[in-house]
Amino acid sequence: MENKLKEEMKLIASQLKNPTGKEGLEMADQMHESNILMTQRTIDALRLRDSDRVLELGHGNAAHLAYLMDQAREIKYTGLEISETMQKAAKVKAEEFFQDRARFELYDGLAIPFKADSFDSVFTVNTIYFWADPTQLAAELYRVLVSEGTAAITFAHKSFMERLPFTAFGFTLYEKTDVLELMEFAGFSVVKSEDYVDQVRSKAGEEVSRPFSTVILKKK
Repeated sequence: MENKLKEEMKLIASQLKNPTGKEGLEMADQMHESNILMTQRTIDALRLRDSDRVLELGHGNAAHLAYLMDQAREIKYTGLEISETMQKAAKVKAEEFFQDRARFELYDGLAIPFKADSFDSVFTVNTIYFWADPTQLAAELYRVLVSEGTAAITFAHKSFMERLPFTAFGFTLYEKTDVLELMEFAGFSVVKSEDYVDQVRSKAGEEVSRPFSTVILKKK
């Protein structure tokens, strides 16, 4: 029984990191529902303007894209994913509505495949736990932003995440001070950080309080 539970937790962790197949699509729907407040707060923090070029790491099924596009006129959105399943799902869900204003690309999780100064804003929600090389990826985010561009990173606190059984498999957990140190080392200046608590349903079906933070940064 213990081995079976361990394998189930490993599978959940794997699908959260890199959703694949039918199970990955189902996981993506669950993640959108459980993370929508986190995603909306992150988008709000960017204070998007007309014609901004926006990059998101780990867009999932992109069901939140309409909310982002409503923030200003003629926003140009680029989503990056390590999951081919999510890239395909997002294209089906979003490109039909946003056509040339949205594109979805795959990457290796390390190097962002765009030139320096390509984006006015970048953001990511609940992906930092899976960054294979946090220092490199933070530097990549800095590189592709324009001068005075904004980055927003949202994550649940380590003190909460470490209570979840599946985070023992392939997750790196962070408190806010860890994220601030990482991003400052990459060259970012910290504008502010915002702390929230939302209510989510656990895998056991219980409603729990999840503390999370959005860190807002500027490229110097």
